Amino acid sequence: MSEYKYYEQLNDRKINILEDLYNYRAMTTDQIKRIYFPNSKFYVNKVLYQLRKSKYIASNTLKGSRKNKKGITYHRLTETGVKCLLRHGVNVEGQVQNMYVKPSQLHYLLLANDVMIELRKEGWEMWDSRRVKKKYNLDDRMNILGVLISPKGEQYGFYVVEDGIYSNTLGKIQSEIKVNHSIINNYIVFARGQNAYNEFVKRAMDEEKPLNTGHKLKILPFTTGLKFLGKYPDKTEWIKQMADHFGFEIASMEKTEKRQTFDTIIKYKGKEMYLVDLTDTNITTIHAINSYNERAYDWENRRRLLISSPAPQLTILEDYIKSMYVEYLPISSQDFSQLL
Repeated sequence: MSEYKYYEQLNDRKINILEDLYNYRAMTTDQIKRIYFPNSKFYVNKVLYQLRKSKYIASNTLKGSRKNKKGITYHRLTETGVKCLLRHGVNVEGQVQNMYVKPSQLHYLLLANDVMIELRKEGWEMWDSRRVKKKYNLDDRMNILGVLISPKGEQYGFYVVEDGIYSNTLGKIQSEIKVNHSIINNYIVFARGQNAYNEFVKRAMDEEKPLNTGHKLKILPFTTGLKFLGKYPDKTEWIKQMADHFGFEIASMEKTEKRQTFDTIIKYKGKEMYLVDLTDTNITTIHAINSYNERAYDWENRRRLLISSPAPQLTILEDYIKSMYVEYLPISSQDFSQLL
């Protein structure tokens, strides 16, 4: 007599959780809650307990993740969980061999997944580091966390830097960007902490070894940066909202003249100017500002540059802006919150 083996049939939400754990390798309880249980405080724990009891997932604590408190709990898919996905018709071929994560990489993997969770609900897509390194034949030791794809299809390699980051690690990240910008043109660096932001900008604007890729290289504070990209994946809508909020008129948002360094021309306080927004701290744009010299000023109808950015960032960036033909529009915390 043949033995009958019972297999548990999972609902769609549980299957989706397991599939996310397969795709992203590790997720915290809070990350899973934000995606699948945003309106319930405790039900996520019940579901994760059920998945753990069935041996579909394994849970651990990330050591040192919270000072003087119990560490953050994260969850991984087990081999039993992979088999469960297969039984439910989920394609799990291709990345099973790369599901292991070194303990030293877990922290940054979970940060990458934080980025994914916040942006995917706003229409962004993310390729994780495994897919990116395989697609572009990059060294497995590289620090790149993945590629973000905006709702309009624009691709960005991305990194996260934190306060206290080692100088050599920061140097490696900037070296990777220099080497790979012909393969992955654009980059976003999320800074967790003011010191991390300051240090990255300082090194990128070093006069002897500037980081100038000729493409978009954005440095954004982690939390507000995610909110900004989620609401304004394209700068066009952001500039329109700023125009309404600050009361200036947009004359043009694309290059229509033979000699036109910057896209956006506005009328501000009775003067025609270029609006150059640095809310996203695009390092390439700062280099372009510094190249706007007397000759360019005379050729381009003597337009001055109106530099806009949240006030704390602008205070830092003013030290690196060398052009004589600039005025500043600091965006206060209150204004920025209203625009977001």
